[in-house]
Amino acid sequence: MVTLLLNAVKIILTEKDIAMSIGEKIKKLRQEKNVSQADLGVIAGVHEKHISRYERGISQPSAEILRKMAEFFGVSIDFLVIEDNLAFVNPNKDNVLLDYFEEANLLEEEDKNIIKGVLDAIIFKAKMKRLKNKS
Repeated sequence: MVTLLLNAVKIILTEKDIAMSIGEKIKKLRQEKNVSQADLGVIAGVHEKHISRYERGISQPSAEILRKMAEFFGVSIDFLVIEDNLAFVNPNKDNVLLDYFEEANLLEEEDKNIIKGVLDAIIFKAKMKRLKNKS
């Protein structure tokens, strides 16, 4: 089931979203919230130059700064620090779909199997379409 769900999530994601550094994630989240480096610095309790250094990968935020940023962005610290783990993909992508997966996990096995079959068909169709478009 986990593999099936991860395959479904991959359809939503781009390759760049899957393997982003801490700095790239901070920058992307900051821009998505329309927050300046100066404003994020105030929120995190550091000078805006530190935010710039984090985003460029020159330095790493402390655990306390990570905690403050994660809280502000509404993500886990794990999401910020783990570079290439699909389990911690930016939750801003499609929260409704992720909620469906959580609810589906609570269903009876027969219902789960129906959902798996539907997802298999949709994923297969999407893969075939991508292959056709590459040709």
